[in-house]
Amino acid sequence: MTSETSNSDTPIDAATYFQTPGERHEKGTGMTVIAAEREATVSKTLRLKAAREEQQALQAKIDAEAARLAAPKSKPKPKRK
Repeated sequence: MTSETSNSDTPIDAATYFQTPGERHEKGTGMTVIAAEREATVSKTLRLKAAREEQQALQAKIDAEAARLAAPKSKPKPKRK
């Protein structure tokens, strides 16, 4: 069994784990940030939904046109006895 090197050999720098004050949002703006992120998510979802519906409508038109242009299916003739 091989031994793996542990991370305890290297010094841990707290700055790599925590944001610096310059990277943080202003104090008391947490709800504003959350609301803005939520609004961005909802906006993106609506744009994607509209694009998907437009693409589906276009595909339905293409499929309908292809079905219209396809050779008509002939019915089998009844056998005479």
